[in-house]
Amino acid sequence: TMQREYTPIQEHTSVFPSGRQSLVSDGLHARRSDAWDECFFKFDEFCRSWVLEFLPALVAGPLSILLEGRIAAANRQLVLTEVPLLVMDVIFKWGPFLSLGLFLTCDLPTVGVEDAVFPLVLLSFRASCLAMKYAYLPRAQLRVMASSSSWLEGGYWARILGTALHFNATGTLAFDLLQALCAAGERAGVVEVLADQSFQVGVLPARRVWDVVKEALVSMDDAELVKTRSASWLFKWGPGRPTPNDLRGSTYGDVQKHLGLGDLEAMEAEVRDGRLRASAAAYFFVLSAFQASPISGFSRSVIMGFVASLIHPMCSFLATGYPFGTTPAEVVFEVSRFMGFFVMALLFFLYNTFPIWDASKRLEMCNSLLSSFAHAETQSCRREQGFDDVPMVIVNAEGVTGFWAISRALGPEFLRGLCLRYNSGYLVVTLVHLCFMSAGVACHDILSEGVGLDWGSVLEIGLCFAIAAVSILATTLITEQCNEATHRSLRVLERARVEAVVRKWPDKDEVVELVDVLGAN
Repeated sequence: TMQREYTPIQEHTSVFPSGRQSLVSDGLHARRSDAWDECFFKFDEFCRSWVLEFLPALVAGPLSILLEGRIAAANRQLVLTEVPLLVMDVIFKWGPFLSLGLFLTCDLPTVGVEDAVFPLVLLSFRASCLAMKYAYLPRAQLRVMASSSSWLEGGYWARILGTALHFNATGTLAFDLLQALCAAGERAGVVEVLADQSFQVGVLPARRVWDVVKEALVSMDDAELVKTRSASWLFKWGPGRPTPNDLRGSTYGDVQKHLGLGDLEAMEAEVRDGRLRASAAAYFFVLSAFQASPISGFSRSVIMGFVASLIHPMCSFLATGYPFGTTPAEVVFEVSRFMGFFVMALLFFLYNTFPIWDASKRLEMCNSLLSSFAHAETQSCRREQGFDDVPMVIVNAEGVTGFWAISRALGPEFLRGLCLRYNSGYLVVTLVHLCFMSAGVACHDILSEGVGLDWGSVLEIGLCFAIAAVSILATTLITEQCNEATHRSLRVLERARVEAVVRKWPDKDEVVELVDVLGAN
């Protein structure tokens, strides 16, 4: 049987009928299976997670316990024991349902069906985005969530679902990125190449890269430093903080060892000789590009969500002189709608920001990689922008293989599951829910006879459309530039072949053959 646990770190092991244990072949197979599994959409998990995230915790908690067990319900944070979290759930998730109930049972002559339904549509949007995260989790991670309390208590929920990768909410960003690099290498089939190949770059460039990489590797085991780096505001109200045993927890085993970075003394000796391991170079580019996003991004979403929630009351005030209605039922309806719409609009803006952040960091990683390896156009643009990228010139066949392996690991395979969720899944969810909101306005005359069209709801839809359009347009333009990096990487290999022939490298024949083979892969 496969044993996959977070703490302590364990290799994948399998006991064969003969009693032999294989830590290499079976462990490699298990790691690659997990790495690929996060790229596949799991429809059953999406549906189950959508229902549980759409319903208020007072209903979803018992339902989750019935379907999955108490540990899974607690790890999904549906068993609320803290009063502040319980109050927030009642206010923000019951609000849309309360508004709909008042609309159906009370006489609200100024309220149209779109007024009552829109907050529920945004609640469904939030539930769909969270369900998209769970739907792309590897089955191994889902099993851990269903059976281990460390998922919640150790802060793995934030690390696996993506919050920690954007805001470094748990302070474990350095290890989480190393694990993502290992997973990308497994999907691309280049982990062994990254661990074995190295570049002859000179002492000073090697030292610049290694100092950054070594600091990150050493800091992973410093619990106090991790605590200092973490965006601890997230855990002032939420559960879970990584313990020293949780800092390197991974279903992939010892990812640092897999990437050939386990022996720091041996790496130090290589650097003194002017050599740099390909995995160290790849990790350096990842650390440089995927730094924690500023908390101001979250603050802007809060402000925009509050402004969006004011649109409907302001339009009601301009039309009738009363922002929250006149009768007690109308006041309760409008206040419930306001509170629910505020949180859902906040999350709508934040989730539409994630694809832009992800694409921007990928573009930064591509450009720094190409500039370091002397792609003339990229290097010129980067210098004009004030960047001082580390020079890593290819001078032999080993350098060609190393650059190819880095390009494969840091291409579409890097954080592929996160990219599918953000750059594809979230935007699809956005468009589907905007279509539902538009259909509500289009059917106004049919569903709300005798009630005039509420321009507040129309303006809310318009704002959501504008935010979604900006997110899709910006993400598409940035991603297109990332796609161009593929062709530029090929030109770097072609340039190495030319240099090998013109400068008569000792291994020029091997370089020419490698470029022909690797350029097609």
